Amino acid sequence: GSKIDVAIAGMTVTDERKESVDFSDAYYDAVQYVIVPDGSDIASAADLAGKAIGVQMGTTGDFIATDDVEGSEVSRYNKGVDAVNDLINGRVDCVIVDKNPALVFESRFEGKVVAVDGAQFGFEPEEYAIAIPKGDTALADQINTALEEIKADGTFDELVKTYIEAE
Repeated sequence: GSKIDVAIAGMTVTDERKESVDFSDAYYDAVQYVIVPDGSDIASAADLAGKAIGVQMGTTGDFIATDDVEGSEVSRYNKGVDAVNDLINGRVDCVIVDKNPALVFESRFEGKVVAVDGAQFGFEPEEYAIAIPKGDTALADQINTALEEIKADGTFDELVKTYIEAE
């Protein structure tokens, strides 16, 4: 059978996952932001309770809204921009997405929405890393070296722009 050597799909490092796989050095810190209408009084974790929250399906924002916010009414979208449009049109109270798209939306819809750092809501940053078969230290070393090299020559920043920060 074929064996997958590494999994790179924005995998969040968790203690549970560390039991079954090893991880490379973290290559990205994902921070969730909360997008609210300009002038909104949503400013803390308690304010999110019972609110209608827009999220991108299957993302960390989706999990936070669904699992961690009491009484939330979660609307899931394929694209973040659709969630933000519903926010502007009053169909949801806030949107939880990664920092980078949140800042893009804030500048694109200037004066209509504000992106608030999730730390204010008690959200923990998450580290993205590459999952490696348990105990394969040679592979781990190769990957970490490759990560260092692409970070040093600018390739990494381009990849982040294209795949992580793009909508």
